[in-house]
Amino acid sequence: MGGIGKTQTVLEFVYRYQTSYSRIYWVSAGTQDSLLNGYAKIGKLANIVVAPESKPIEVAEQVLLWLNKTSNWLLVVDNLDDISVLSTSAVGEQNIVHMLLPESGPGHHTLITTRNKHADHIPAQTAEVPLFEEFEAIALLASLSGLPVHPNSAENEFAHKIVKELGRLPLAMGQAAAYIKQVSGSFTKFVEHYTAFRSQLNAWVPDGPRPYPYSVATTWVMSLDEIRKNNPIAVQLFRLLAFLNPDNILIDFLKSGVAGLDHDLQRLLSDEFEFSNALLSFETFSLVKWNRQRSSISLHRLVQAVVKDKMSIDELIYFRGMINAVCDQAIPNDFQDRVRFRLYIGQVMGTLLDPELLESEIAAHALCYAGSFLREDGNNTDGEVLLLRSCKILEELLGCDHNCTLVAQHQLAWTYWAQAKMAEAARLQEEVLEKRKKILGEDHPETLRTMHNLLHTYWWEERLEEANKLEEEFREGVRRGKAPYDVAEQYK
Repeated sequence: MGGIGKTQTVLEFVYRYQTSYSRIYWVSAGTQDSLLNGYAKIGKLANIVVAPESKPIEVAEQVLLWLNKTSNWLLVVDNLDDISVLSTSAVGEQNIVHMLLPESGPGHHTLITTRNKHADHIPAQTAEVPLFEEFEAIALLASLSGLPVHPNSAENEFAHKIVKELGRLPLAMGQAAAYIKQVSGSFTKFVEHYTAFRSQLNAWVPDGPRPYPYSVATTWVMSLDEIRKNNPIAVQLFRLLAFLNPDNILIDFLKSGVAGLDHDLQRLLSDEFEFSNALLSFETFSLVKWNRQRSSISLHRLVQAVVKDKMSIDELIYFRGMINAVCDQAIPNDFQDRVRFRLYIGQVMGTLLDPELLESEIAAHALCYAGSFLREDGNNTDGEVLLLRSCKILEELLGCDHNCTLVAQHQLAWTYWAQAKMAEAARLQEEVLEKRKKILGEDHPETLRTMHNLLHTYWWEERLEEANKLEEEFREGVRRGKAPYDVAEQYK
């Protein structure tokens, strides 16, 4: 991916093995023009005679012939993201591999960098440049910032925070180190500044000479701009992915929630061919990893941050609204569908607990349903967190007396009960019971259901006097035939 250090890795190779070669050449392959210009410069350095009227492509072919007859050279072809720049004719008409690359062999070494995951038809050994390990990222941050990181120190703690936030990306580490050196002066201050001004820091360009001319933000924005030229709806899909779990986005989850998307994205996800093309365009720039076997997508969390930071307020609201609807639609309606529920809960947890969540009835419904499932599945801690947020959103949007709010509070009370937090459960059940009596009436089935639940809590707390009084009131409701069937059956 952009910013992971491909060019720096090649530079290290060049410096380490420079004595092994008589000649080392470096050309940029960002466009065909830059590639042809690079070959023309090699021709001048090698004193290759070409006719004055020769076209750039003809000059390049002469240079390649000369390289094929010469030994002991290294050619670096940098940033070959669009493989079609190697072709001298329309893409697909000829085998482009043999067009604008020299022959390989002993003493004929070509080293290529590319973001294009689908460049494997070039006859070369491939090696993916991985993200740094955490200790490597911290070492780079310390080295470039000039600040030592000692074990069990405050610097070590904040260095770990920086590395986690920036996802161990070398370009981001270098940019952060430059900012620390030139502006903040410490890891602590950088964390403060990054929290407050993330988008500005990701777009910040340090002073002085730099081996890489772009900021973290610019690197990926340029890639998306290239994709937008041919497939604008694919960019809309990528923007949607910025709001999901970056480590494992299940394609089945997206398709299960497709009804929550706008018309264009619904059409894209429903068309297997177009959807695959969109994912392939992301892979071409190494913006995502597409695992065909697991039917999942992953992307770098810093890429997600940059994409969101480039959105307007209206765009953020629009996409957050869609992602809420996707989560709500994708969560299974039946708690018995536990296998799918367990698969999807990891997809919605991070999204629904995002501090910048668009607080809506749809989000609150998804939170309530997911939280209730987690309780039924034995995960009371996470269930409580989701249900607390659902209650808060509903209270603010609909008020404390609305039925949806009372339903969420009822589910939260049961979660307290499952955690043996009987005092909290009783307090909340008492509140819900009073409101249901007032709003629905004392004989309403839901009022009696809440009464039945509170009765169980009183028994567990050994509040016998209150339990006996409430039981008599409840039995009256059963005799009048108002209690829900599943509850009334216990008292016949």
